[in-house]
Amino acid sequence: MEELKVIVKVIDEKKGENINIIDVSSVNPLTVYYVIATVFSTVQAQAISKEISQKLIENKLAFNHIEGKAGISRWILVDAQDIIVHLFVNEEREIFKLDELYQKLPHIAVSDILN
Repeated sequence: MEELKVIVKVIDEKKGENINIIDVSSVNPLTVYYVIATVFSTVQAQAISKEISQKLIENKLAFNHIEGKAGISRWILVDAQDIIVHLFVNEEREIFKLDELYQKLPHIAVSDILN
């Protein structure tokens, strides 16, 4: 859970919005949580993804890699092994609708993680 706390804290501090934490372990054997957040620009997505990777590495927590081109991609994916972070520019989040796809799965309140 430490990884989840680090990730959500970075997104919150860097002004990511509409953070959604979904337990996907029942449908995805490769990961436990999806963290989905909205960002306002590709630059913000890059800054958040870079900060997440740095914080995870600094704290010796699980981190694999980042998918998406820095400053270009409107959907950035951060692979932290048991946690996959999806950072969407708002329009992309509306197109792909991951929140709707996983709406019936258990969710974790952001306030439970940040407190």
